[in-house]
Amino acid sequence: MSNGSSALAPATLGASSPPVAAIARRSMRRTIERRLLLGIALALLVGGTIIDRLLEPQIIDLFDQRLVGMASAMRSNIEQETDGIDVDLPNGLLLAFRRERDPVAFQLWDDDGALLGRSDADDPPVLERRPTIIDQPTFDTRRLADGAGLRVMHLSFMPEPDSNDDGEPVAFPPGFEFRPVHLTLAGPAAPLEHQLWQLRATLLAVAILLLTATVVYIRVSLRAGFAPLNDIRAQIARSGAAGEPARLTLPEGGAELAEVVDQLNALLDQLSRTLQRERQFSHDVAHELRTPLAELKAVIDVGSRWPGDTRLSARLYEDARQASAQMEQIVNNLLALARSEQGRDLIDLTPFDLIDVIQRAWRSASIVHGVANDHPAPLISAQHCTLAGGRDQWLLILQNLFGNVFAHGDRPPEASIDLRVEGARLRLCITNRASSLTADDARHLFDRLWRKDCARADTRHAGLGLALVQAYAALLDIGVEARIERGSLEIILTASNAL
Repeated sequence: MSNGSSALAPATLGASSPPVAAIARRSMRRTIERRLLLGIALALLVGGTIIDRLLEPQIIDLFDQRLVGMASAMRSNIEQETDGIDVDLPNGLLLAFRRERDPVAFQLWDDDGALLGRSDADDPPVLERRPTIIDQPTFDTRRLADGAGLRVMHLSFMPEPDSNDDGEPVAFPPGFEFRPVHLTLAGPAAPLEHQLWQLRATLLAVAILLLTATVVYIRVSLRAGFAPLNDIRAQIARSGAAGEPARLTLPEGGAELAEVVDQLNALLDQLSRTLQRERQFSHDVAHELRTPLAELKAVIDVGSRWPGDTRLSARLYEDARQASAQMEQIVNNLLALARSEQGRDLIDLTPFDLIDVIQRAWRSASIVHGVANDHPAPLISAQHCTLAGGRDQWLLILQNLFGNVFAHGDRPPEASIDLRVEGARLRLCITNRASSLTADDARHLFDRLWRKDCARADTRHAGLGLALVQAYAALLDIGVEARIERGSLEIILTASNAL
């Protein structure tokens, strides 16, 4: 910043999560069942409607053909004579208009509206004369006063000319005008309505049967399909009952759940490691605090026996101060670690020179370990490196790394610093001899309260330095990697905020 002012930025910008609302538990199986059944029921409804719409005209047409057949039979017995229309219906045809079951009624008019004939059944219905296009019948359904349905056909046609005994047409006077007659036939619509009702009842019964079979099939299929999920649930329940997370196995037929099982196993592994770390952390904290507490207890016991010895009291006070300082260091490091992991540290965004911070960190670490005059700062491969912010965190990171050199490195402690800058990216490698460490120790270096010294006799550190390094590095988005090869320890830091 050109004006030299500094800015502080929060380590994390995320807000606290809102409270989770109470959500009614929904069964995935029930949801799938409902949606499938709704879709199938809708498909059956649409399909049944389409079938009904396709078959209804055909059934009606078949029913109407009965009226058309009767009209054709009547038409062949209606002739045009020179003096008028001759209607001579045979007895067999007339019986159709007189039968008690499904009787048919008719009325016939000439073109002037004069009634030529009608059925002589008891209480015949009143029919309406309705001329049509010649030889093109029309049909409609009407309701009687008692609610009964009546299927009505209207037909206009030209009567056949009269013929003599030899079957030859009679000669009509010149200019004779042939005029159509108009026939109305009516039969009960109950058989038609019954057929349509049977069609719809059959479609409904088939739909219900298919829907019932579908319900059974869907439930059986979903039960088989969800079996791998139930198996995973049972494995998790057994794992929880055992008190220790156990890895899940992929059930047979659950290939689609492979990624879920892998993620759950990764989560369970992480949970297991976390539980193990927490147990180890409690154990290590107890061990770390036991030593200074035992020292304080011993100091108090000795001081209470010889309260008048001035020299002894001064020495005891110094021992008590060191013991309390050790406990204070442990507590302060734990608080710093917790604050960093919770993202409560502020980052100073003022640019700074990393070379100067490296030198300051080395001097500070050497003073803490009492070797300030014996070991000057190592040479740095780069001459200049400016970073965009996070000076305080970088200083703490480097102090702990150099403290690790003095604590775990061979005597005399020596280190090399390789700093490379390419654009905005930098790579800082700190290497020192540490013959006491093995390649297997690299995975424990950043664990909280881990020490190579199992007896924890060294009181200058508590095994929290590299854990703080990892926490502060995560805060600044710095990559951290530890390597142990041929008796040398390499700590590699990578960042991308160089200027």
